[in-house]
Amino acid sequence: MLEISRLGLRPYCPLVMQQRKLRQPGGKREPRDVIEPLFPRYLFVQFDRHRDRWRALFNLESVDWLMMGAGEVPISVPDRAIAYLRAQGRLGDGVWDDRTAAERHRSEARARQEAHGARVPVTYLPAVEPGQRVKITSGPFADLHGIARMATHRRITLLLDMFGAPQEVQVERSEVQAL
Repeated sequence: MLEISRLGLRPYCPLVMQQRKLRQPGGKREPRDVIEPLFPRYLFVQFDRHRDRWRALFNLESVDWLMMGAGEVPISVPDRAIAYLRAQGRLGDGVWDDRTAAERHRSEARARQEAHGARVPVTYLPAVEPGQRVKITSGPFADLHGIARMATHRRITLLLDMFGAPQEVQVERSEVQAL
């Protein structure tokens, strides 16, 4: 990103904090918080295509390609979309905290268990089959629609149409609603 900044352009890489089970010395897998790009291999770069030297991006070693639209002009993302991405970060640092959905789900389950006793099932997750259309109800991709590709007990891999091409994203199962 420093290379891009040196051109006088303003790069932005939305980040997400997730909890992953990582292998520790000795082979044991333990949950750890990791911060990684929300959109792997993508950056947003703000520039004025008539004034700034954006074509110099093609000469940077760190840039593989630009998403181009009609007329060989980079695809534009509305400023309000970038502002929304930045505003969703926790504590103003621009990092999405994906752990909150899982924690919210656990606290709701604990509250149901306390209210109804231990015999009530603790989890109520929507049934989603591969190929089914879904709407994301919360989190960084709220209100987007996608197609389920794969599902585990807690997470669903979705195919979303973003940036002019299908993109795979993973969300908590509790964050989707079947259509």
